[in-house]
Amino acid sequence: MKNSTMVVRVVVLGLLLLFSCAPKHPIVDSNHGIQTDPSVVYGVLSNGFKYFLMENSTPEDRVNIHLNVFAGSMNETNEQQGVAHYLEHMLFNGSEHFKPGELIQYFQSIGMDFGSDANAHTSFFNTVYDLSLPNADQKRMDEAFVVIQDYAKGALLLETEVDRERGIILAEKRERDSVSYRTFKKSLEFELPNSLFNQRFPIGTDDVIKKADQTLLKTYYDQWYRPDNMALVVVGDFDIRTVQPMIIKRFSKLKPRTFFFKTPVSSKWEDHQGIKAFYHYEPEAGSTDITIETISRIPFETQTLETLKKRTLNHIANSVLQNRLSRMVNKQTADFSESSVFSGSFLHHISLSAISATSESDKWEKGLHQIENALRQGLTYGFTEKELDRVKADFISSLEKDMNQAETRKSSNLSREILTAINQRELLLSPQQRKDLLVPYIESISLQDAHESLKESWAKDHRLILVTGNADITAKDPETVILDVYQKSLTNEVSRYEGFESKHFPYLELPSAKAGIKIREDNVKNLGITTIDFQNNVRLNLKKTDYKQNEFQFKVCFGEGKKSEPVSKPGLALVSEDVFRASGLGNLDTDQLDEVLAGNKIHIGFGINENYFSLSGSGDPKEAELIFQLIYHYFNDPGYRDEALNLAKIRYKQRYDSIIRTPEGIMQIKGDRFLARNEYVK
Repeated sequence: MKNSTMVVRVVVLGLLLLFSCAPKHPIVDSNHGIQTDPSVVYGVLSNGFKYFLMENSTPEDRVNIHLNVFAGSMNETNEQQGVAHYLEHMLFNGSEHFKPGELIQYFQSIGMDFGSDANAHTSFFNTVYDLSLPNADQKRMDEAFVVIQDYAKGALLLETEVDRERGIILAEKRERDSVSYRTFKKSLEFELPNSLFNQRFPIGTDDVIKKADQTLLKTYYDQWYRPDNMALVVVGDFDIRTVQPMIIKRFSKLKPRTFFFKTPVSSKWEDHQGIKAFYHYEPEAGSTDITIETISRIPFETQTLETLKKRTLNHIANSVLQNRLSRMVNKQTADFSESSVFSGSFLHHISLSAISATSESDKWEKGLHQIENALRQGLTYGFTEKELDRVKADFISSLEKDMNQAETRKSSNLSREILTAINQRELLLSPQQRKDLLVPYIESISLQDAHESLKESWAKDHRLILVTGNADITAKDPETVILDVYQKSLTNEVSRYEGFESKHFPYLELPSAKAGIKIREDNVKNLGITTIDFQNNVRLNLKKTDYKQNEFQFKVCFGEGKKSEPVSKPGLALVSEDVFRASGLGNLDTDQLDEVLAGNKIHIGFGINENYFSLSGSGDPKEAELIFQLIYHYFNDPGYRDEALNLAKIRYKQRYDSIIRTPEGIMQIKGDRFLARNEYVK
């Protein structure tokens, strides 16, 4: 955020905006020679209020509206901890045009859900209010903008409603006290020592929540809910020529309600030096997470083409390393069941590079050793041409797929993408623009580029080692134990990555005999469906739609699904799904299969439903024959590998150990089965 120059205090309300030190948000930046998405209409009113409009007819007669306030928990004072979130709740409990309870009735009248996090959310740096309209006629749009206007300036903040909402917020705070939330808070305290982030979790503190009153809430409301600190996003099936004047007329009237000099948000923390360890024990966790990371502070700046390219290069380098770890998991040469590699920024100023793994509680030492060796192997020797080509092909394929399906993107997804862009100061590009900018760059990326990117991401002279979850390290000083394991791992020599044997696909011969057509019926029940029954008892259903451009979806159903699961072996279906997915084909394991399919726009998965098994997915119509080949191979030569079974058992145990400790988990394990069969199954 940019801070305006301090000016002389004035008393005339009409001059507040001109002289205020409220934040400015360079959302659309044309100084870098890059045009924004041409389908987005962007405007700034005279009072600083911003709007983003985009027509989109998928789905028809739906409009998504969001009011983004560039303020969250980090903008609170010590006495306001939790007020941003409390205020978010209060805006549904009475405003200028809606008495308490009436806004809920309005939501119900247009078919919207109402509940915790359904219509708004508060984060560290912003608060967002959501509306989803069933149509965009002038009356509906005007009603919606009245609601948005009330969010922006019309909150009543009645003391009776403040008191009534207090118990709801305290209950929400108790519900959030989960294993993952406690671990996140403790980890952040270690990663960002003495940082304001650790005192500004959006849910707030009990003390402030219990004492909050109208005055406290209104102070924050008037300071931060200002026209120049808000942006409106409207995406859907509407006419911009009609809606834009409505926005200008209504929201040009907004004015700041108080004179306010903004002080910069302090996001600094104590710099890390050397190697540090962190341990957090959660006996209710179903597994143990091991992480090696480096963290530093960066300025929060508008994205440029160069920084977009740098992020793309980071993603490609990380993907190669991720593929190596995934192969270790799939082949069961690793002592962990999940892994991830990340380099990027979050919470505006935090730059993080991390390599993580999830293991059984008694295998964290081996897991730490393995991810450290994998990271050092990549930093020392880089990657192979085959690895890089696979990742580049997949990245380019995803860009092409996004471009091909641009006309059938959902409005809800588009509006969220715009919200992300304006809050993260990212370039607001169309799929065509993104493809045109990035494909030539990706094609030019060399092995040296990818290697240098990985080394740059890990160039800081410190390492943070985190072990969290159900590993019970009983030593008096667990951090010293962790450091010893890490230091021991550093003494192990690493060699170049050997890779794996490449294979070709398809490899099965198709049968010479062809099944004839027994029955064909067109336009079944006037639904535009064509049904073909073959003589081998296979039925094919076809329907042409415009649901997604340049894509067709398929689903092959067979067998009895979960109905065939023996009563004596509950969970067998869940394990079987994982085994099938992780096994690949008989002649190609999952990595070999992914390699031969790199660059294709094919997705295929296996599922076990209540009364049938399925192979389903999507692909480019040009790849239809390849998809049918895949289906044929899965039926005739499935993998069923022992290592996939072992991995599935480990993951099942971790999930079970995690959910068995929650009411929802007990319901999932025993309750649903009891209700479905009307009998108790031990």
